[in-house]
Amino acid sequence: MSHLERFTTSASSPQPIVIAHRGLSWAYPENTLVSYQAAADAGADLIELDYYPTTDDVLVCVHDGVLDRYLGKTASPELRQRPIVSLSWQELRGVDVGQWKDARFTGTRVPCLSEVLERFAGASGPPLLLEQKAGPPEQILALLRQFDAVKKVIVQSFDWAYLAQLHALEPNVVLAALGGWGSKPFSSETPREILAIGARIVHWRDSIGQRDIAAAHAAGLPVWIYTLNTELACRGAQALGADGIATDRCDFIRELLRRQSE
Repeated sequence: MSHLERFTTSASSPQPIVIAHRGLSWAYPENTLVSYQAAADAGADLIELDYYPTTDDVLVCVHDGVLDRYLGKTASPELRQRPIVSLSWQELRGVDVGQWKDARFTGTRVPCLSEVLERFAGASGPPLLLEQKAGPPEQILALLRQFDAVKKVIVQSFDWAYLAQLHALEPNVVLAALGGWGSKPFSSETPREILAIGARIVHWRDSIGQRDIAAAHAAGLPVWIYTLNTELACRGAQALGADGIATDRCDFIRELLRRQSE
């Protein structure tokens, strides 16, 4: 079985895979190296992260479009509202994005995606699930080729046109189609549309239903559900037939699934 094959097949495991949403973001500052490492240590199957381009074309790992939520109380209002895409890497790399979570994370920095790929893409730990927030597909593809990671990561986006473009440029990149948040609802046509753009995985909000999951499975598409942080939500996703669970609490969900298997 190839490095990513088990993630692209539905019902390949009796239990859903555990996707660490922005790392172990329940306990650590999200989308930082310390959060990703904690997720790997906790036994996550995939580490999910988000990326934006800076003005000087460095891809950086941040979820929100502005820095506001990640800054301490002393940060300037101007910096809080600066869009990520309006900042240079030099401006961004010095920003403290750890103190907002807990004082013990003071000094934690925004990582650039190349740092994350260098640390995790070639390792024996969990693969990376990279979510595009902005920027053209050529940017991520150049970086994946630089780190020989084209076949080692999964790229996802709510922008299905972006996924189609990336697939046309490099069919070997495994793609996941995000949906269910600010997009049209899942329908009988959705599996066909996802396959048409070259994606091999459905990653949907927890509004997805059992009939939708069955339709995706019938088309050969595994279904992951986001973002589930409780035992009740986890068991509900399992009952629906979900193949993956994205969670801020990958340590908790991993332990829950372990207990179930005993």
